[in-house]
Amino acid sequence: KRDWSSDVCSSDLITGNVIAAAVQITVDDLDKTVSLYRNGLGLDISAPTEWKRDEAYMKAVGIESAKDHPSYRVATVSLDGKPNGLSYVEFKGIERQKQTFRPLDAGSTSMDYGVTDLLAAITAIKAAGGETLGASPVMNPNGGGQAVVRMPHSTLMTISQRAPAAAR
Repeated sequence: KRDWSSDVCSSDLITGNVIAAAVQITVDDLDKTVSLYRNGLGLDISAPTEWKRDEAYMKAVGIESAKDHPSYRVATVSLDGKPNGLSYVEFKGIERQKQTFRPLDAGSTSMDYGVTDLLAAITAIKAAGGETLGASPVMNPNGGGQAVVRMPHSTLMTISQRAPAAAR
């Protein structure tokens, strides 16, 4: 749940109906997700919020009633100290099913991250239970490269390392 009124977007400057966007990814273990992104990849991600129960949000995601009183908590990613519209959410008290998409399946989603050390990122992801897909990593002769990985929470991610400036 996001309060768009505090965002930098000025509706005076936008001609379309959409004034902002965000991505929220559901994970099965938010503590492990935060640890991987913070300690393994060096990303600035908040500590998980306390467990919340917001009736309007629960209805919006299709949970109208449940015997176990479902709740959720969120961790938000920041770049350069500013939230970037990416957050991870964990639910409890409701049946959940882990989905495993392939990169070319309709409905699959892939996040793209640029990193300074591709092989170190892959090592951290594998140590946390993730896996590389296909022929990943693919290294370019100029020193850059990329890999497609399945994160431990099943999200697909493309990780890219730019070639050194002298090789570009």
